[in-house]
Amino acid sequence: MNSVPQPYFPGQDKEHCGCYFPDSLLTKYQVVTSLTERRTWYEGIYNCINCGVVVKEVSLDSLPQITKEDLIKTGLVVIIADNEIEEFRRRSKEKIKKRLERRFEHLK
Repeated sequence: MNSVPQPYFPGQDKEHCGCYFPDSLLTKYQVVTSLTERRTWYEGIYNCINCGVVVKEVSLDSLPQITKEDLIKTGLVVIIADNEIEEFRRRSKEKIKKRLERRFEHLK
């Protein structure tokens, strides 16, 4: 378990689990159907270095159109493959760091 999550840049909003991007990444969407509840819903599956795997129900209306179509057809849309998560995090952190350095270079 890591220490208390801190924002990577000023004004950054927390993700659904209380951690910050790229520590918390949306890795896939899936369709879930329950015969006992007699309903179908959509879940976003997140991978967080502090919280582990977190599943959150999402509204189909909040998804981009292409993702909606793929999700309806296949039942699963992979956003980030499991074997690419760490590399994606590393690249994202580098981009954030470079952006912040450029933004605040005049304060040096």
